[in-house]
Amino acid sequence: GFQIVTGPKKVPDQHYATEFIKTEKEYRCWFAFNETLCARRIAINTSNTKIPCRSEWGYAFIGEDQCTLLRKETLDAAKAIGLQTGAADVLWKNGYYFLELNSAPSVDHRTVRRFFQDAIKRYVKELKVTNETNKC
Repeated sequence: GFQIVTGPKKVPDQHYATEFIKTEKEYRCWFAFNETLCARRIAINTSNTKIPCRSEWGYAFIGEDQCTLLRKETLDAAKAIGLQTGAADVLWKNGYYFLELNSAPSVDHRTVRRFFQDAIKRYVKELKVTNETNKC
């Protein structure tokens, strides 16, 4: 149901419109507590479409030693609004532009599922250690 319209154009009630931003790179950065998993979004089989539906794109995962600024800014943004887990959708165009922070991100890839499973296990383990240490 997507369409690209050049404007200006009045948007009817009950409809949503946004400016399409053509970017050099687009990222998704999942976060859980103080950990991140980042990936660059990559187009998969877009030969049959005129509109790049990014929700159908794939991921090229990025090593932990790369994109340190993106990782830091994602955690800072999440903390600023009180989220401990989720995902950030980010564009790159001469700097990072955060589109949204998702509190319930899609866990649609085995690498992403493993990231959240492992991060939650570590967090629970840390809570147990902290609680045992603080017992009187």
